[in-house]
Amino acid sequence: ILVVGARPNFMKIAPIYSELSERGEELILLHTGQHYDDNMSKVFFDDLGMPKPDIYLGIGSGSHAYQTATVMFDFEKICNEKEPSMVVVVGDVNSTVACSIVCAKLRIPCAHVEAGLRSFDRDMPEEINRILTDSVADLLLTPSPDGDENLRAEGVTEERIHRVGNVMIDSLYSNYPYASLRTDGLHVGLPDGQMGNSEVGHMNLGAGRVVYQDLAKINLAIKNNTLSDNSAIQNAINYSKKNNKPIHLVGLVSDGGVHSHINHLY
Repeated sequence: ILVVGARPNFMKIAPIYSELSERGEELILLHTGQHYDDNMSKVFFDDLGMPKPDIYLGIGSGSHAYQTATVMFDFEKICNEKEPSMVVVVGDVNSTVACSIVCAKLRIPCAHVEAGLRSFDRDMPEEINRILTDSVADLLLTPSPDGDENLRAEGVTEERIHRVGNVMIDSLYSNYPYASLRTDGLHVGLPDGQMGNSEVGHMNLGAGRVVYQDLAKINLAIKNNTLSDNSAIQNAINYSKKNNKPIHLVGLVSDGGVHSHINHLY
């Protein structure tokens, strides 16, 4: 049984499901429903090319105690019915710790993917989940050397620790093998065909989104027919008509650069 419950789990379990499927293993994909709406769950399965879960517990939202206890109660029934040879849990969410505890009590082998990671901050609920899961899981599959060292410091025996690397990288390569970063035009908030400079790069990367420059805003407003909605332009035109005066549009004009564009001559 492969267990997922929250968004980070989906990306971690996807490459594991794919690899085990290719090896012909009989798999059961179980979704606890900890994240339960389409935006948080279904779209991730679709985007990652994963099948619809075989089992959906649908526990929904609630306190940490409610989610953990409800998953334990429902997952125990599934384990008694299916009698899995192993359960794989990933990450550090409530579903992870709940299923690992059930496995420990039922003596079902349990593997924890992304084991050994620590923030050393017990005010974080996830840190409690990590520590408890690693204390009861049989196989601790770590992503990095620090994970190994953290487990050794907690007294975990060597035969339980296996460094397998970061499965998120597998998921990234599988879904975006040829991803590229565009640095031109509307991709970075500039007019079409115009390349960005360091200033534009800093703004877009720093904001984590496209920051449209004034030139691009003007072009988009013309394209979307919203330029006439601009209150400053409306006021200027109304004043001009009322007082029979011309309107002078003043600005930089050039055939390149991020602050002006020759197209605005026309």
